[in-house]
Amino acid sequence: MLAIGDGSSEIRLEETTTGREVARLTGPEQGWYLAACFTPDGTRLIGQGRRFIFVWNLRLIRRQLKELRLDWDWPEFLPAAPGSESRQSLQVEVLTGDLHKPPLTREQRAQRAIEFHRRQVEANPKDAKACNNLAWV
Repeated sequence: MLAIGDGSSEIRLEETTTGREVARLTGPEQGWYLAACFTPDGTRLIGQGRRFIFVWNLRLIRRQLKELRLDWDWPEFLPAAPGSESRQSLQVEVLTGDLHKPPLTREQRAQRAIEFHRRQVEANPKDAKACNNLAWV
């Protein structure tokens, strides 16, 4: 399955082999969502909104849809490992790093990009991609 955040307030789940849409997910806030990754067992989707990170529990969503006879046309998930379906909240530690620093200006970001691409060209002057990237910046 592939998760696509298309700039709307939804994430589309599509079958990778056919491109067939399996489901659409929405979040609790209006705005765009970016699909980041699935958990290794494929039962949770982690995505990003404007201000928060969201986790969609696909197993729970499907369980509730089955009760309404609206389940997706998609193979069943493997059974959950014992104890893995805890109702406890996730505990997340946020490492702020350099968030307290003021953001770079547009000119500062451009200068850093120029310096970065210039070093790439100096390291390999025949690298067409590096030359092109420097030209565009």
